[in-house]
Amino acid sequence: MATFSAVKKEIPYPMSKTLQNVSFLSQGPHAASDPCVSVYHHQQHFGYRDQDGIIWDAWYNGSGHWNLQRINGGGDGRTSGPTAVAGPFIGVFKDQQHFAYLDEAGIIWDAWYDGSGHWNLQRINGGAFGGPAALYLPNHPSPFVSIWNDPSNTQQHFTYLDIDHRIYDVFWDSDPPLRDPFWNRQLIQGPNASSSPFACVFHEQQHIGYLFEGGNIQDTWYDGNGHWNEQVITGGFGGDSRTSGPEAFWGMHPFIWVDHTNTQQHFTYLGHDRAIYDAFWDSNSGSWNLQKLTSGGLTDGPAAWSSPTVCNYEPTGIINVVYIAYRDEIGTVWTVAYANETWFAVQLKDLPFSSSTDPTDNVPRAAGNVIAWVDVSGNQIHFTFRGTENLRPPVPVPPVPVEARVVTATPPLATTTLGDSAPANLAGQNGVIWDFFYEPEPYRG
Repeated sequence: MATFSAVKKEIPYPMSKTLQNVSFLSQGPHAASDPCVSVYHHQQHFGYRDQDGIIWDAWYNGSGHWNLQRINGGGDGRTSGPTAVAGPFIGVFKDQQHFAYLDEAGIIWDAWYDGSGHWNLQRINGGAFGGPAALYLPNHPSPFVSIWNDPSNTQQHFTYLDIDHRIYDVFWDSDPPLRDPFWNRQLIQGPNASSSPFACVFHEQQHIGYLFEGGNIQDTWYDGNGHWNEQVITGGFGGDSRTSGPEAFWGMHPFIWVDHTNTQQHFTYLGHDRAIYDAFWDSNSGSWNLQKLTSGGLTDGPAAWSSPTVCNYEPTGIINVVYIAYRDEIGTVWTVAYANETWFAVQLKDLPFSSSTDPTDNVPRAAGNVIAWVDVSGNQIHFTFRGTENLRPPVPVPPVPVEARVVTATPPLATTTLGDSAPANLAGQNGVIWDFFYEPEPYRG
């Protein structure tokens, strides 16, 4: 495993890092869900659900100002949509921004902004609208709606796990051949699912991955020429899988992504042993590969207690780095990163690749999944997560303007035991949205 100093030599520019309390900056209520992040034009949107089922959007306008808007629930909300039990799941389609979520009856609602000052509400599935209800089971892994666009950016898809444990896809086609724009529905072929789906576009292909019996990964994919295909990615199931990857942790979907050269497609997942595994297709060699990334594999990163998320980061003039973000048993945020053909594991507080005395060294514990993403400029790498409630600073009354990128120093972390910080306890806590990011410092001559 590479040392931090060795990796740092490959990044010749000084980096500034910032820790910000998004809930504090936007004056938003406590979060009862993990955040979902969306980059829309030059804005950064942090969507989340509160304990009353209201979807909130804390967003930064790109010019130094934070804003807060309520998406559902009527009254001063942007739409009159009902309360949510899962979500939000945010996607951008052309000039539109869509906030989808699940209600208690398994109906997927989409509150969307048209780019011209108007908000709209549409029901995606259920009853006369077509498409079966989505599966929602309290105290089970939270259902997930994968919102994605086809390679031509003419179709927007809402793909989900239905009440019969099948993968269903409802999509809008804005440019169908010989027809007006229309909604369509399709059942994704394959075995019954034991997780929500996750979709990814690779070249002209559309891939929908999920877990099925035994915890193996199923990939149903469309080749762009009218044909659907199926493949088993892990487990040696029936001797016909692409890799021998061990079974995944129950209910946790794989994270599917493509490398920066667009030649490798990766299925990264949480194994049943809480190690992070990566099964990938390399089109240069024409082969499938499997690698164990933590727990004594390619790195000594600790066991994971959340699903991994993945992000490619390649700011101008700096080498590409792949980040895989997760949290450990007591909520410490880790990343497994690939740089200069080497894998290494590091705590979030030690990024970028070295320790320091900055206030960001005191990073709060995460209560759920950690979202890794890059801003619209490509120069900021962000790690966003829900932290525990007792770390929230007092809210000023009345609210006062807050400049963006203020480093909010966090108070010392309370001493806890492993039992106090068990995943079930952490995941059930309300909290606040934290965002850690770093970027190259401006050149000063």
